[in-house]
Amino acid sequence: MEGLVRHWAESAVALCRFIDDEEELEEYLTPVMQALHALDHDRRIIAIGGAKSGKSKLLSALAGAPVIARTALQKHYTCWRYCCRDGDATQSRFIPVQSLDGLELVDTADCGQEDTRKMCLSLMQGADVLLAVVHASSPADSPVWKLLEQVPERLTAGCILIVTHAEKIDNESYLKLKDTMRELCRSRLRCSLPTCLLPERQNAADIEGIRSLVQDALRAAHGVRRSISTLVERSLELVEKQSRILRTRESVSRTNSGFLAGIDREIDNFHARQILGIEEHRRNLNAVLMGVIPEFTTRVKRLFGVLFSPVTLLRLELLGNISDRVFHSLALSALNEHQRESDLLFCNSCASHWRSVRPRMKRNLSCEIGDFPEDQLERQITIIRNRFCNNIYEPFDTGGMRQRLCLLFIAQAEWMNAFFVLCCCFLILAGTMGTIGQDAAGVICLLFSLAIWGIGSLKLYLARRRLCSGIKVLIQDFCEEMNRSLPAVLEHLIASRLSAYRELYSVPREKVARQEALLRPLKKQRDIVHLQLRALLPHL
Repeated sequence: MEGLVRHWAESAVALCRFIDDEEELEEYLTPVMQALHALDHDRRIIAIGGAKSGKSKLLSALAGAPVIARTALQKHYTCWRYCCRDGDATQSRFIPVQSLDGLELVDTADCGQEDTRKMCLSLMQGADVLLAVVHASSPADSPVWKLLEQVPERLTAGCILIVTHAEKIDNESYLKLKDTMRELCRSRLRCSLPTCLLPERQNAADIEGIRSLVQDALRAAHGVRRSISTLVERSLELVEKQSRILRTRESVSRTNSGFLAGIDREIDNFHARQILGIEEHRRNLNAVLMGVIPEFTTRVKRLFGVLFSPVTLLRLELLGNISDRVFHSLALSALNEHQRESDLLFCNSCASHWRSVRPRMKRNLSCEIGDFPEDQLERQITIIRNRFCNNIYEPFDTGGMRQRLCLLFIAQAEWMNAFFVLCCCFLILAGTMGTIGQDAAGVICLLFSLAIWGIGSLKLYLARRRLCSGIKVLIQDFCEEMNRSLPAVLEHLIASRLSAYRELYSVPREKVARQEALLRPLKKQRDIVHLQLRALLPHL
């Protein structure tokens, strides 16, 4: 029982270190430590009596270690212990009997001597059981009565009278011996003490009876039981205080969690408002892409050239890829510019919300979140924006816009080849005529070649216009295809941006999560300790 009570009391004390509230717990922790300390000392059993009354022999019989009886007292008393707990071996000896661990047997000299009597009075202040050994031949004259008259009130229930050498008296005196001891107790002590008769030739039954009385006395209210009960009561008071502190912290933690949940709801409402604006955002993005077409067609015209040239014919296969890269660059630049303005409005809204949250966070959560981390949010928003712009262009890339642009350019190759061949033929014919002296015919052929080149340049101008119209239709078709997937992309953008803003509250969120994580095992351990201590109460 003592071991169980000590274990759960020490568990209650250990909880204090994790609760870490010294000021509130100190008032309740100190009595528990004092009660634990009261259980730390050896249980003292003192044998007092006159000379040759049989004290040493009695202790040897109780201990089952005859070494006590073979050792003469050199001073007023000798302490026998299984182990010396305080490290002080002065007037202490050891007995190899493990069953006596935690017990201290004190063998005293003749208490009829004045010095020994004073020493015994001092020893009895810390005694748990007092064995008063009386010689049967002269019980009324035993010096133990003077000592018993001065026994502390708390020790009265732990006193046992042991009458030795009963076999040396006549039968009539033996029969009246217990009555005589009761009369002496009433007249000298005003109380009744348990009395045992111990013959010189001790048997196991006699010794076992005395051992039972000693064990009962050790468990009596004045000794171990009172200390154990006190320890349980003080430990329960400590645990109740711990419960109040933990309940307060749990309430604060719930309040903090509710506060953060309120912040999350505000962000969710902001999210809902952003979702409502998706359709307008989609139209704006579509207008941005359509607004790229004039610049793109101007670039295409510049790439295609103004006058008919063999260089243009040779570059036709490359112009489709070049145009695709040009459109990609223009589209991403326009999308980035448009989205940068949208992100700036979003950051301003977040900053305004942060400024409203900061004083509430400090007041309700005791957490200083500092100034709005604009740079941190902008870095995250930039990454999200770049990913978003690439996702928007993805339908153009995967839908085969590059291949269609290449087809538009390659479709001009047939007539350009025809004009190039005709122009070359007339130039060759003009050179041939000039070589054979037919200058007039050569000039005519040259004029025909120039006319073909002029017609080719005019046709190139017309083809360029048709090409730009085809590109415009192509981009419009792709924009319609993109519009079908754009709402999902925009929802992902909004969710990503709000996740980046929500992440800024990770420090207070982690603080509350740590508090909750610390509280759960502490509450569980406190409940176990409280349950175990309450279960021990009926057994005390």
